[in-house]
Amino acid sequence: MIIFILNSAIHLKAIFFLPVLISYYLHAQYVSGEEVIKSMYDQYKNQWYQNVSFEQYAYFYENDSVTKTEIWQEAYVATGMLGIRFNGFDSKNGMLFRNDSVYIFADGNLKNSGQKIHDLLLLGFDVYNQFPEVTVEKLKQSGFDLTKVYEIKTDSMDIIVVGAEPGDLNTNQFWIEKKRMLFLRMIKNSQKGKQEVFFNDYEKLDGGWIEKEVLFYLDDKLYMKEKYFNISTKTVLNSNLFIHTNFIKSKW
Repeated sequence: MIIFILNSAIHLKAIFFLPVLISYYLHAQYVSGEEVIKSMYDQYKNQWYQNVSFEQYAYFYENDSVTKTEIWQEAYVATGMLGIRFNGFDSKNGMLFRNDSVYIFADGNLKNSGQKIHDLLLLGFDVYNQFPEVTVEKLKQSGFDLTKVYEIKTDSMDIIVVGAEPGDLNTNQFWIEKKRMLFLRMIKNSQKGKQEVFFNDYEKLDGGWIEKEVLFYLDDKLYMKEKYFNISTKTVLNSNLFIHTNFIKSKW
């Protein structure tokens, strides 16, 4: 069996074959993922910040070693708009997410675009800023089974898991801290393999929270870590920044 332990940094560890009582499954208070999403929205209704900008260190890993480090600039505007510039605005490289679409830029040119629901943006930010039924519909489109819900009790927090049965760490699912109703973890299957993301090190930000560390795994191997800094909700951001024909010329 697998026993789940979460430390104070909200970093999950899996310990195999230990029959300890540190963590156990509970009957869920919530009967559906729809109820969980509504609770997340209700807890911060009309309080969560509408925009935020920050910089981040992006560490790229191979075989548990850092092979490359970059500094990225990011900006979010509710709902569903996220701009990322790689290694400064002068590089003219980046990604833009808007209206469930993604645009990829290289050397100032649009290289690729397509439809994409940004699951992390949806569960970490938009869920607090849009009606629950909008979030629910997008999660269903993205492949999460909202009929499956259970809870985990640990020595530090209670966790709600949506999308899978207890003990299943392969099916698409997301984990929510029950007290603050904050997104902790996502498991999502793709053509590349099993992708797993952790949001760690939350701090208060205006009427909401923001994670300061994000870990990315592919088939249980760490391939990227993000560390946020210069976080601000005071930067003037408007939707014109997120029009793809304007994006590569935009700064914030």
